[in-house]
Amino acid sequence: EVNERIGIVGVGQMGAAMAGAILGRGYALSVFDTRSEACAPLAERGARIAPSPRALAAECDLVAVVVLNDEQVRAVFLDEDGLLAAPGARCCVAIHSTVHVETVEEVVARAAAVGVGVVDAGVTGSVLAAEQGELATMVGGAPEVIDRCRPMLDCYSGLVCAMGGTGAGMRAKIARQAISFLRVAALHEGMRLAEAAGVDLAELARIVAHSDKFNRIEDILWLRGTAGPADPSTELGRRLREAAVYTTGIAEKDLGVARDLGGMLDLALPLTDTALPLMPAVFGVPEED
Repeated sequence: EVNERIGIVGVGQMGAAMAGAILGRGYALSVFDTRSEACAPLAERGARIAPSPRALAAECDLVAVVVLNDEQVRAVFLDEDGLLAAPGARCCVAIHSTVHVETVEEVVARAAAVGVGVVDAGVTGSVLAAEQGELATMVGGAPEVIDRCRPMLDCYSGLVCAMGGTGAGMRAKIARQAISFLRVAALHEGMRLAEAAGVDLAELARIVAHSDKFNRIEDILWLRGTAGPADPSTELGRRLREAAVYTTGIAEKDLGVARDLGGMLDLALPLTDTALPLMPAVFGVPEED
């Protein structure tokens, strides 16, 4: 039997999906959102609508904050009706919003002063992943607070990684978002080049999806375990260094061809121009090579 009550502040698309996963695990749930219409579908499923974050904190054991930005996170915690204004509140709170590390540090310090434990817990994955309990969650904070939040995090996460102390989860999430959106930006530039060159984008999409199943070139970077060159003292490191020299040569040649095609088509390719001289560092070619 589940006896704890969980609260969620912010039930937009992601927050609502997480709330649904919590309800599916049998927990009592309280929700708050500045838009009352966002709470109504969850109320129909048994959630209690709290009139403020303060009221929600007073009745919940665990709380997830799923709002948009730094300003909203500060308001949720620090306003006169915020989470930290609840008299005697002893809940533990997870910040899922992607915000500056300084905001996390400020909120954690203010919360500790009134006996409320807070972790930064960036999540990655889709709304569907949240509904199915398969988000990846990167958590930073005191180990005992992370452990206290685990029952809530496990409702909507298929992977929970404790990254370190306060701010470590948010730093990991920020890096994850950089990877995601830079990847999309590179895809968009490649699509622009293909379209300008008369390539059928639907067919190209099929080609990319098929070839990526067998050729994940970024795995070379993950195998190194560092953004710099691989460790030459290991057999794997030596092999990766040899592969880096070869792969860099291919990358420089092919990006150069792409840049030239863009020039012929009078098409600016700013990411290609930026990436081309970075290829030795990207693939881990030591400077002496």
